[in-house]
Amino acid sequence: MNCRTARTLLLTAEPADLAGRGDTDLSQHLRSCAHCRALATEILEAMGELDHALEVEAAGVQPVRQAIRHAQHRRTRARLLRRLVPLAAAAGLAGLLLVRRGPPAVPIPLRAPAAIHDVSATAPPGHSLAVLHTDDPNIVVIWFF
Repeated sequence: MNCRTARTLLLTAEPADLAGRGDTDLSQHLRSCAHCRALATEILEAMGELDHALEVEAAGVQPVRQAIRHAQHRRTRARLLRRLVPLAAAAGLAGLLLVRRGPPAVPIPLRAPAAIHDVSATAPPGHSLAVLHTDDPNIVVIWFF
Protein backbone atom coordinates (compact mmCIF):
# COMPACT_ATOMS: atom_id res chain seq x y z
CA MET A 1 0.00 0.00 0.00
CA ASN A 2 1.26 3.47 -0.79
CA CYS A 3 0.88 6.66 1.29
CA ARG A 4 -1.70 8.22 -1.04
CA THR A 5 -4.09 5.26 -0.64
CA ALA A 6 -3.38 5.12 3.11
CA ARG A 7 -4.30 8.81 3.55
CA THR A 8 -7.60 8.22 1.79
CA LEU A 9 -8.35 5.24 4.04
CA LEU A 10 -7.39 7.14 7.22
CA LEU A 11 -10.62 9.16 7.00
CA THR A 12 -12.86 6.09 7.28
CA ALA A 13 -10.66 3.69 9.29
CA GLU A 14 -11.55 2.13 12.64
CA PRO A 15 -9.62 3.35 15.71
CA ALA A 16 -7.85 -0.02 16.06
CA ASP A 17 -6.56 0.27 12.49
CA LEU A 18 -5.45 3.87 13.09
CA ALA A 19 -3.46 2.67 16.11
CA GLY A 20 -1.81 0.01 13.91
CA ARG A 21 -3.24 -2.91 15.91
CA GLY A 22 -5.26 -4.61 13.16
CA ASP A 23 -4.23 -7.02 10.40
CA THR A 24 -5.50 -4.81 7.59
CA ASP A 25 -3.29 -3.37 4.88
CA LEU A 26 -3.74 0.09 6.45
CA SER A 27 -2.57 -1.14 9.88
CA GLN A 28 0.51 -2.75 8.36
CA HIS A 29 1.30 0.43 6.40
CA LEU A 30 0.94 2.60 9.55
CA ARG A 31 3.36 0.37 11.45
CA SER A 32 5.97 0.87 8.73
CA CYS A 33 5.39 4.53 7.67
CA ALA A 34 6.16 7.23 10.26
CA HIS A 35 4.52 10.05 8.25
CA CYS A 36 1.16 8.24 7.87
CA ARG A 37 1.37 7.04 11.49
CA ALA A 38 1.72 10.69 12.59
CA LEU A 39 -1.44 11.58 10.64
CA ALA A 40 -3.27 8.61 12.19
CA THR A 41 -2.13 9.74 15.66
CA GLU A 42 -3.56 13.23 15.04
CA ILE A 43 -6.87 11.69 14.01
CA LEU A 44 -6.91 9.48 17.14
CA GLU A 45 -6.16 12.49 19.36
CA ALA A 46 -8.96 14.50 17.71
CA MET A 47 -11.34 11.57 18.23
CA GLY A 48 -10.31 11.44 21.90
CA GLU A 49 -10.99 15.17 22.31
CA LEU A 50 -14.35 14.74 20.64
CA ASP A 51 -15.24 11.84 22.94
CA HIS A 52 -14.24 13.93 25.96
CA ALA A 53 -16.30 16.90 24.75
CA LEU A 54 -19.32 14.64 24.23
CA GLU A 55 -18.95 13.20 27.74
CA VAL A 56 -18.80 16.70 29.22
CA GLU A 57 -21.84 17.71 27.18
CA ALA A 58 -23.74 14.60 28.26
CA ALA A 59 -22.89 15.31 31.91
CA GLY A 60 -24.21 18.87 31.49
CA VAL A 61 -27.47 17.61 30.02
CA GLN A 62 -28.46 15.73 33.18
CA PRO A 63 -28.92 18.87 35.35
CA VAL A 64 -30.94 20.42 32.53
CA ARG A 65 -33.24 17.39 32.45
CA GLN A 66 -33.63 17.58 36.22
CA ALA A 67 -34.51 21.26 35.97
CA ILE A 68 -37.11 20.51 33.30
CA ARG A 69 -38.67 17.77 35.45
CA HIS A 70 -38.73 20.13 38.45
CA ALA A 71 -40.40 22.88 36.39
CA GLN A 72 -43.01 20.42 35.10
CA HIS A 73 -43.72 19.28 38.66
CA ARG A 74 -44.16 22.87 39.84
CA ARG A 75 -46.45 23.67 36.90
CA THR A 76 -48.62 20.62 37.66
CA ARG A 77 -48.79 21.60 41.32
CA ALA A 78 -49.76 25.18 40.43
CA ARG A 79 -52.56 23.94 38.15
CA LEU A 80 -53.86 21.69 40.90
CA LEU A 81 -53.83 24.55 43.41
CA ARG A 82 -55.63 26.86 40.98
CA ARG A 83 -58.41 24.30 40.76
CA LEU A 84 -58.59 23.24 44.41
CA VAL A 85 -58.39 26.61 46.19
CA PRO A 86 -61.71 27.94 44.78
CA LEU A 87 -63.38 24.61 45.52
CA ALA A 88 -62.11 24.63 49.10
CA ALA A 89 -63.29 28.22 49.56
CA ALA A 90 -66.74 27.36 48.21
CA ALA A 91 -66.95 24.31 50.48
CA GLY A 92 -65.96 26.40 53.51
CA LEU A 93 -68.55 29.04 52.69
CA ALA A 94 -71.24 26.38 52.21
CA GLY A 95 -70.27 24.87 55.56
CA LEU A 96 -70.60 28.23 57.27
CA LEU A 97 -74.02 28.79 55.76
CA LEU A 98 -75.24 25.36 56.79
CA VAL A 99 -73.86 25.43 60.33
CA ARG A 100 -74.85 29.00 61.14
CA ARG A 101 -77.67 29.22 63.67
CA GLY A 102 -79.82 32.03 64.85
CA PRO A 103 -82.00 34.61 63.16
CA PRO A 104 -81.34 35.48 59.54
CA ALA A 105 -79.09 38.46 58.95
CA VAL A 106 -81.84 40.40 57.13
CA PRO A 107 -84.99 40.61 59.25
CA ILE A 108 -88.22 39.97 57.41
CA PRO A 109 -90.61 42.85 58.07
CA LEU A 110 -93.96 41.73 59.38
CA ARG A 111 -96.91 43.64 58.02
CA ALA A 112 -100.48 43.66 59.05
CA PRO A 113 -102.62 41.72 56.63
CA ALA A 114 -104.46 43.77 54.08
CA ALA A 115 -108.13 44.34 54.45
CA ILE A 116 -110.01 41.24 53.45
CA HIS A 117 -112.26 41.74 50.48
CA ASP A 118 -115.19 39.66 49.70
CA VAL A 119 -113.64 36.68 47.91
CA SER A 120 -115.59 33.54 47.45
CA ALA A 121 -114.11 30.36 45.99
CA THR A 122 -115.08 26.75 46.18
CA ALA A 123 -112.58 23.90 45.81
CA PRO A 124 -113.42 21.05 43.45
CA PRO A 125 -114.44 17.79 45.10
CA GLY A 126 -111.44 16.04 46.70
CA HIS A 127 -109.27 19.18 46.70
CA SER A 128 -108.56 22.04 49.06
CA LEU A 129 -107.84 25.68 48.52
CA ALA A 130 -106.12 28.53 50.24
CA VAL A 131 -106.85 32.20 49.80
CA LEU A 132 -103.77 34.39 50.07
CA HIS A 133 -104.15 38.14 50.37
CA THR A 134 -101.29 40.40 49.25
CA ASP A 135 -100.29 43.93 50.22
CA ASP A 136 -102.04 45.13 47.11
CA PRO A 137 -105.78 45.06 47.91
CA ASN A 138 -106.53 44.44 44.24
CA ILE A 139 -104.57 41.14 44.19
CA VAL A 140 -105.68 37.94 45.88
CA VAL A 141 -104.01 34.57 45.27
CA ILE A 142 -106.17 31.45 45.32
CA TRP A 143 -104.18 28.24 45.61
CA PHE A 144 -105.83 24.93 44.80
CA PHE A 145 -104.16 21.79 46.14
